[in-house]
Formats: sequence, structure tokens, C-alpha cells
Amino acid sequence: MKASNPGNGAHFGNGVALANDGNTLLVGATGEQSNATGVGGNQADTSVAQAGAAYVFTRTGTTWTQQAYLKASNTQVQAQFGWRVALSGDGTTAVVGSPGESGASNGINGTQTPDNNYGSSGAAYVFTRSGAPWSQQAYVKASNPNSNAVFGNAVALSADGNTMAIGSPQEFSNATGINGNGADTSLAYAGAVYTFARSGTTWTQQAYVKASNTKDYEYLGCAIALSSDGNTLVAGSYGENSNSTVINGGNPADTSVTEAGAAFVFTRSGTTWSQQAYLKASDTAANSQLGWSVAISTSGDSVLVGAPKFSSQKGAGYNFTRSGTTWTQKPRLGTILAPTGKNELFGYSVALASSPVTNAVGVLGLETIETF
Repeated sequence: MKASNPGNGAHFGNGVALANDGNTLLVGATGEQSNATGVGGNQADTSVAQAGAAYVFTRTGTTWTQQAYLKASNTQVQAQFGWRVALSGDGTTAVVGSPGESGASNGINGTQTPDNNYGSSGAAYVFTRSGAPWSQQAYVKASNPNSNAVFGNAVALSADGNTMAIGSPQEFSNATGINGNGADTSLAYAGAVYTFARSGTTWTQQAYVKASNTKDYEYLGCAIALSSDGNTLVAGSYGENSNSTVINGGNPADTSVTEAGAAFVFTRSGTTWSQQAYLKASDTAANSQLGWSVAISTSGDSVLVGAPKFSSQKGAGYNFTRSGTTWTQKPRLGTILAPTGKNELFGYSVALASSPVTNAVGVLGLETIETF
């Protein structure tokens, strides 16, 4: 499978997503450089470096065809549209992250003119399909955009496509919890996650989500995942540096373990979000980067978190499960292949089956996937 307009440095495949039935595939190409905008534009002009694009493919029987060529409505140099992508369960709603986008507006469908003061503030774009034609439904920005926040670095959708989460791991505010004050920009790269809800065709921001122990260089939102119903959100924070080794315990204010990492679980009741769990490894160690990758089961009751630099970059995976509102950690996962001794980066990517019987953990250094 290749893009309809392959080009040098296009990075086709940087982001991928599949519909639940496996018949619709969305692929991002962050380095694509055409000046087209919208859906199905002219692919021949290559004047906009790293603008990015996304491609929709559909399957009939055993035959795949390209259905759509998606571009931002405000194509920009180095916008990296397609960095991360997500599809609803039925494959009719797509969200495309563009962390290098430089618009100054906030909220939904604001002004899309580039502003040099908001370089890499980031954006996300929602596209919908009615039958075969695709169209852009929303241009999504953070409620508190700032330069280098890279909003759109991570994206997630619920199965029905009506709940969306967007990660902004370099967001700067010192807010904690839900819907705090995002105006203070004193904590570099603290990170945030934003949730949005759709009613009909209208999107609104539902929550501005921060860690309960916000600190600089935590990168909350570097990786995110939503349960099928959209009511449970897990967000990685690979730069978190507390020495805690227990869930929801220890001393989160301690900053003695550099890049130990953490993951945070948030839940929604009605339209209200709250933090349910602060997940730490039972063997917290410096430079593990727990939270670099995250996955969640369909029900939201199982979470898999990668720590690719654990133990001198051998890497590890941690599976947490929920009973009621209580989370517990299962035994740590490690490589079952012949170890190379270092730089395996086990946990660089992770995935969960629909029922959490099978875990899949990417091993970057060995260029393979292991299942448990």
C-alpha cells in the first residue's frame, strides 16, 4: 500500500488507524508537501514542505482502494498533518493531528491564518464520511493555545466518534486537575489533554485535563487512549519524576527520580471528568519513561503502559486492571525473545485486544512485536 502521490521524505505510515471491522484504514504522511487543501485536492504541487496529508483506504472483499486524500483546510509549512490519526469504530469519523500547525485561534472552527507567534501550537481536524465522500467537519484548537504546545501530537476517538481526546504534551500551564486556569505558562512542557464532545455535527470542548501533580517537563498527553464508550481516558506522562511506587499513593510531589514516568486515568460521569488513578510502576526507576505509550481495552478496565527505557533501555510493559474504581498492577512484562542486552526499547509501542486477554508490545530495537 502506497500513497497516490509518493514523495521523498513523506513518512507515509507515521500514523495509522483501522475501523473496527478492518475495512477502513487511515494513514498519515507527515512529510507530504503538496499545497492542496481539503479533500481530494491537487497532489502535484510540492511547494509546502512537511505540510502533511492523510489517506483513506477501503476494502471490498479482498481488494483495497484509496478512497480519499485528506489535507488540512489551512495547509501550512511544517504543520505535520497526519502525525497521529484515529478512526471511529464504523470508520465514518476521522481525526487527524497536526502538531506543527501555527494558528492563533482557540476552540472550534476559529480563524485559520498562520501566526508566527504561535508556531507549533498545533491543531486537529475532524473529517466525516457520508457514503463515500469525505468532508471536513471541524478545525479544532486548544482553549489556551501557545507556541510549541504541539496540540495534536496524540489523538483518540470513542467507538461512536462522538468523544475525542487530543494530547498537547508541551503545554505550559501550571494548572492541576480538570478545567483549571490555563493562562499561567510558567511550567515548560507540563502537558495537557483536551476532551471534546459532538452533538449532531457540533463539537465543543468538554474538559481541559491536567495531572494532579503538574510539574515542568512531564509531557502529559504524549500518548493517550479512550475506551470504546469514551468514558475512560488514559494519558501517558513519560517525564513525570516522582519516586512513588504505588497506585494513588506515595509522595507525588517528590521529584527525585528523573523521567521515571507515570500514567493517569480519568473518567467521565455525564459530562464531568475527574482523575481516577495515578499509575506508577511498582519498581519505579529513573529514565524508564513509563507512559511513553499507552493502550486501553474496549471496556476501559485494562490499561497497558510502555516504559521503553526501563533498565538501560531494555524496556518494559505494565498492565493495570480495574475492579470497580480500584486499579491494580499485574506482573511486569519484559521481552521473551533472546535479549540483546541493551537498547531493545521494549514498550516503545503497545496495544490491547478488544478483551484484555492479549497484550501486544512493540520492541523497537528488535523490530518486532511480542504478544502475551
